[in-house]
Amino acid sequence: RFALRVLQNPKPARVRYSFVESLGPEASRVSVVLGTEEESCSWTTLAPLSTGGLGGEPTFPRERFRCSGGPEYFVGVTVIDDENYRPRRCIWAHPPVRGALHIRYFGVPLGRSLHGYVGLPYLITRDGAGTTVELRVNVGDRPIGKIAHSDERGWESFDLSVGGDAQGSSDVEFQITSQNPHARSFCFYADMR
Repeated sequence: RFALRVLQNPKPARVRYSFVESLGPEASRVSVVLGTEEESCSWTTLAPLSTGGLGGEPTFPRERFRCSGGPEYFVGVTVIDDENYRPRRCIWAHPPVRGALHIRYFGVPLGRSLHGYVGLPYLITRDGAGTTVELRVNVGDRPIGKIAHSDERGWESFDLSVGGDAQGSSDVEFQITSQNPHARSFCFYADMR
C-alpha cells in the first residue's frame, strides 16, 4: 500500500510594497550622484518606445526617468531574459559612466525584509566578459546591504534584513555603480515583505 502525502507549500510572505509597481514621479526620484554633485533624471511618459530585436536590448519603455549619457541610461520598468530565457519584469537601471545612480522611494511601508533579484539580459551577457555591478540599499540613512552581481550569476535572488520591528515607513534608496558601465544593462526586482 502507498500512502499519499500532500506537501503543503509554505505560506508566501506578504508583499507590503512593490518597487517595480511603484516606480514613477509620485513615489520616487532618480539622480546621478558624483561626489557632492547631483544631477536629476527627468520623468517622461513620451520617450521613444524601442525594442532591440533578437540579440539587442530589451524594450525601452515610454514611461521612464531619463538620465544623461545616451538612450540606455534611464530608469524604467521592462522585461529581460534570464539564463533560462524566462522573462523577468524588473527596473532597468543602467549604471552611469561616472558616479552612482540613485533611486529613492519615499514613505515605503516597512517590513522585516527587502526581497529581490538582480540580473542582466542573458543574451547580452552570456559570455561573462562584463564588470561587476553593485547594488547598495539604504533604509532611511542606514545601509542594509550590498549585492555585487557578475554575469555568471544569472538572475540572482537576495534577501536583506530591514531590522527593527517592521513598523512605520521610511525612504528606501537603491544605489547602482559599475567600474566600467559598458554593456551593463542592469535590471532589478525588489519588494518589501
